[in-house]
Amino acid sequence: MPDRDSRTPWLDLRGAATRALCSEGTIRREAFAGRLRGFKIGGRRVWRFLAEDVDRWLMQQEEPVEYSPHRHVETVRLWDQRQEARTDGDER
Repeated sequence: MPDRDSRTPWLDLRGAATRALCSEGTIRREAFAGRLRGFKIGGRRVWRFLAEDVDRWLMQQEEPVEYSPHRHVETVRLWDQRQEARTDGDER
């Protein structure tokens, strides 16, 4: 059995999802919608994607989000306040 060349530019559905850190369903939906270039092989349900196309699709997303630790802290604080309000309501 020949060894698979790990340097191939082609990715299957799972490989594209892994590279983009999203679900296979997202990759499939974006390919069907024409937002991500993909190739169906032989009319079967087998998709192939070029790694560079997956990278390009990621970079073209409309709303890039940057991680902000302050935003996370605020979300946790709001969640804690809601939990306290529920607890206060149970004590009455």
